[in-house]
Amino acid sequence: MALSIHTDDFQTLLDSLEATGYRCVAPVKVGDISKYEPVERASDIFLGEIQTTKSPKEYFLAEHEAILNYKRKSKTS
Repeated sequence: MALSIHTDDFQTLLDSLEATGYRCVAPVKVGDISKYEPVERASDIFLGEIQTTKSPKEYFLAEHEAILNYKRKSKTS
């Protein structure tokens, strides 16, 4: 089942999500490039051909994550 939203209703959706504490991230046009950024206004959302310089995963995953910690013991004679 496909759901759709009319572009005129984007602002209502953004306002509703923001009111419940969500941060909305969408593709925006910055100069000649498009990239994902937090948006508050529907008019900032770029719905053209989306080929961004970075993926949106930076908003879902940590850029760096420690996977191993260790302490080195000093050598005893």
